[in-house]
Amino acid sequence: MEEKHAFLIIAHNNFYILNKLIQLLDDSKNDIYLHIDRKVRNYKIYDTYKSKVYLINNRIDVRWGDISQIKCEMQLFKEAYNNGPYQYYHLISGVDLPLKSNKYIHDFFNLNKGKEFVGFVNDKSLGTQLYKVRYYHFFMRYYRGNNRYLRLILRILRELILKFEEILNISRNKEYTYMKGANWVSVSNNFVKYLLSREKDILSRYRYTECADEFFMQSTLWNSPFRENIYDINDEYKSCLRKIDRKRGCVYTWENDDFNELISSDYLFARKFDEKNTEIIDKIFNHLKGLDDKN
Repeated sequence: MEEKHAFLIIAHNNFYILNKLIQLLDDSKNDIYLHIDRKVRNYKIYDTYKSKVYLINNRIDVRWGDISQIKCEMQLFKEAYNNGPYQYYHLISGVDLPLKSNKYIHDFFNLNKGKEFVGFVNDKSLGTQLYKVRYYHFFMRYYRGNNRYLRLILRILRELILKFEEILNISRNKEYTYMKGANWVSVSNNFVKYLLSREKDILSRYRYTECADEFFMQSTLWNSPFRENIYDINDEYKSCLRKIDRKRGCVYTWENDDFNELISSDYLFARKFDEKNTEIIDKIFNHLKGLDDKN
């Protein structure tokens, strides 16, 4: 039986990019699982010819820094796993694009079967970020809410609570080893099975945390028998195969002049793009469609 891949996409805007992404993934060896944020009312999704597209019906209202991000990701993994098995499950954003043809991507994972493509921060910055999961962070759901007065009040209250936790040395899960990295990953069927078996513990452990979507996958993998399968523990972005630039911003948005840098890289995917600049999106799209048409 031919092994297939599941692409798990989280989207909430930039639907021009999303539809280009779906077209590029439209391959007989790919199934696509799509979560559209519950806050989105109107959208149109490209009709595929070769891939099956599964729209997540029970959509989540995903909020920045909140556990809703983890719930969304777990929902995608669960939906795909129940329809699987798949050789690999690729979690990507709706503003990402592949940098290689489908054949290249499939061949790469055949050659590296059994590896877990998860990126890890391995410098001193990890220690400065652990407060996000060691302390209790309340009201994260409203951290970027529309009501600025409520947002301000809750931020002040949240900071006061954090200060008291620090003074009183209230810290949780001290015995647990946390790891951190990019939340966009490509993981095997066996690891997804393990991940889903830990769902109850994950949702409990990361309740009232900040931006734990950058911790839960790495920490679960690190504290599991699958640790030895990590592709590259020394290079965060090489290990997850994502071309991500944080040196030119929180996450740099790729521009037209970056085309050659992107296409010539060894990475399989890139984040992120913006539909305000369609030129770079169309250049990558046309380049990859040309490659796929030759295969």
